[in-house]
Amino acid sequence: MDTEDLHSLVEDLGADIDDLETSLAPLFKTALSSNSSKLPLLDKAKLYVLATYAVESMLFSALRLNGVDAKTHPVFQELSRVKEYFAKIKAAETAGAKRNATLDKEAAGRFIKHGLAGNEKYDRERAEREAKEKARAKRKLEDMQFSVGSHTRFAGAAKRMRAADGEGSSNPQSEAESTVDRKAAKEKRKQEARLARQGEPASTGTDDGPRNTADTTEPEITTSSRPPRTYGETFKALLEGPLPKVEDKRRKKKRKSRDAK
Repeated sequence: MDTEDLHSLVEDLGADIDDLETSLAPLFKTALSSNSSKLPLLDKAKLYVLATYAVESMLFSALRLNGVDAKTHPVFQELSRVKEYFAKIKAAETAGAKRNATLDKEAAGRFIKHGLAGNEKYDRERAEREAKEKARAKRKLEDMQFSVGSHTRFAGAAKRMRAADGEGSSNPQSEAESTVDRKAAKEKRKQEARLARQGEPASTGTDDGPRNTADTTEPEITTSSRPPRTYGETFKALLEGPLPKVEDKRRKKKRKSRDAK
C-alpha cells in the first residue's frame, strides 16, 4: 500500500469519526433508558441491540489492532449472540406486516353496503332476493306442517281401525265360530286335494296296452303318530349307527301291498 493512499484513508476515517460524534452527541447527553422509554416496544429493542452491538464491535476492533486473536475471545461469542437478536427483530417486523395485510371481510362488507346504499337497482334486487328467500322458507314450513298433519290423520284412522278390530274380537262366541269355520274349510280343501290326486291318470301319453294299476296309483302318505326326535336323540342315534332310510320303508310297504293284491 502506498503512503499517499494511507494518508488519504486516515483523513477519511477522521472525518467519519467527527460525523459519528456529532450524531451520537444527543444520546451521550442523557441516559439511554430515558431515550428508550419514549419509543415503542419494537424500536426500544432495536435501540438496545444496536447499542450493544456497537460497543462489542469496537472492543472486537481494538483487540484486533492490538494483535489479539479476537475470534477466540469471548467478545466474538457475544457478537454472534447479538446477531441472533437482529434476526428475531426482523422476523417480528415481517410477521406484523403479514398480519396487517390480511383482509377484514366484515369491514369490507360494511364499506360496500354503505357505498351501494344509494343504488336503486341494487336495493331493488336485494329486496327481491330477500322476498324470494322468505317465500321459500314459508313454503318449506307449510310443507312440513302438511306432512305432520297427514301423518296425524293417518294415525287417527289406524287407531279407529284397531278399535273396531278390538270390539269385534271382544265377542268370544263369534271368535270361536270363525275358528271352527276356518278349520272346516281347511279340512275340506285337504279332502278335495286328496281326491284330486287319487283321480289323476298315471300318464298323459297314448294307451298301448293294459298296465298294472298298482304302479300308477300313488301311495297314500301317512303321518306317523310318533313325535319328531330331539337334537339329543338324533345325535345319540347317529352314534349308535346309521338312521334307517325313509325310502326303504316306503319301498317295503309298496312291496307288501303288491304281494297282498
